[in-house]
Amino acid sequence: MLDYLIRLLSSILLFFNVQKNKREPEKIINDTKVEHTLIVEDISNENFQLFINASINQAEFFIAKETRKMLKNKVEYVSVASELNMPWWIVAVIHALESNQDFTKHLHNGDSLDAKTFNVPKGRPLGAFEGPFDWKLSAIDALRMSGADKIKLWSIDIALDFLEKYNGLGYRKLNINSPYLWSFTNKYTKGKYVRDGVFKYNAVSKQVGGVAYIIELLNQVTYLEAINTQFVAHQSKPLPIETNKNGLMILDVARKELGQKEVTGYKDNPRIMQYLKSVGEFKHDEVPWCAAFLNWCFNQVGLRGSKSAVARSFLRVGVEVKVEDALEGDIAVFWRESKNSYKGHVFIITSVIYNFDGSKIVSLEGIGGNQHDQVSYDRRSVSKLLSVRRV
Repeated sequence: MLDYLIRLLSSILLFFNVQKNKREPEKIINDTKVEHTLIVEDISNENFQLFINASINQAEFFIAKETRKMLKNKVEYVSVASELNMPWWIVAVIHALESNQDFTKHLHNGDSLDAKTFNVPKGRPLGAFEGPFDWKLSAIDALRMSGADKIKLWSIDIALDFLEKYNGLGYRKLNINSPYLWSFTNKYTKGKYVRDGVFKYNAVSKQVGGVAYIIELLNQVTYLEAINTQFVAHQSKPLPIETNKNGLMILDVARKELGQKEVTGYKDNPRIMQYLKSVGEFKHDEVPWCAAFLNWCFNQVGLRGSKSAVARSFLRVGVEVKVEDALEGDIAVFWRESKNSYKGHVFIITSVIYNFDGSKIVSLEGIGGNQHDQVSYDRRSVSKLLSVRRV
């Protein structure tokens, strides 16, 4: 009951806007106008690293209520997303950010559907027709204009970058995490454009950021649907599950361990000590344990791993396949520090990430141990890939 009252109070504070900005001179910035052109090939890993440890820090009740509304309207979002081969929840989050999920407004910027947009981007949708416009057709125009149809394979980091660029990259020039993404999470404190080209360092965003909605969506839908199905666009051809049965069993075990992390200080996480015991005797968990975790996962399904705490030992496990042929559940082995050293990292592949036009594999995502001192999702560049192994 107390937790419910705290969540309710935080939502009431949101509506009454009790936080007041400190008065300060306005900073006029002329080179940070909203930019809706999104097609860039080098997609950073920065947002993904922030997302790993992000958490909602206020207005949980309000965010949960708005997220339930997204799920209620899922059919509408899917109808748009299916036209562009993108995850439905990205459409839902943008709709919440731009127009509070109001289906009488443009997805571009929240202007009324009665006419073309009159704010930036002005004059959308293009064409002779002046309105009123259908929400779905207008939403497709907004997303195409922003390059959604050019992205061939979606992942969480690509989705986060897409959301940030949808609003504009002005905050990056100021070294501030964009409130469009991070407001109402532990990754944002203050700093905001109060209007186009005018920035205040002490202004605090009163709008829920996109990541807070994504986190709450993960709480309200099954993890498999949210991560494994919705964060990745449809493959160009179905991948036959039976070709990687062993890998998928190992992956299923690994998913259940997500969130296991090292304990700060002198104490050890007993679960991680179990991982380590599968490859030897260790006194503490503050040692490299990615290979130990994977060996433990192998043991849980009755398969033989490498029996070694060295990541590169998995180069002897299974058979090698080309990265272009990688399937969910395959094992990826990477070099660390130097290609010629003994050091490395190993994880279970969950998705393959292409560049913006789908012509080149740039990285792999997977679940592994000792990733940011915990069992988590991570992304690694194929430039450091040693081998993809199939068990």
